[in-house]
Amino acid sequence: MSKFNILEQTVPPPEGQAFKEVLFTFKNGDLYAITPRWPGGKLTLKDVSPGSDTEVTFLESAEVLPWRADGDDFVITPPKFDPNRIKSRYAYVFKLTNIRPDGR
Repeated sequence: MSKFNILEQTVPPPEGQAFKEVLFTFKNGDLYAITPRWPGGKLTLKDVSPGSDTEVTFLESAEVLPWRADGDDFVITPPKFDPNRIKSRYAYVFKLTNIRPDGR
């Protein structure tokens, strides 16, 4: 079995290796975007195609978030970071419903 340490690839990655800002998983028509650091004022996902009824939820608070399509990008506006309300320190999960995996 090979060794895989996600922290080495995210915060900070070894010199000369790509920096992974978002990890994804897909289940039952929903895309989960997992960020190892707080994304700040916006989270841009490249080449994500929303459906007409796509909804974004920040899983920790169950808060539905605003989003917009910008060309081939999908831009999410996360809530303002409040350490009294957002307790996670290692990963933040955004659930995107009704994403079109074929990009059309």
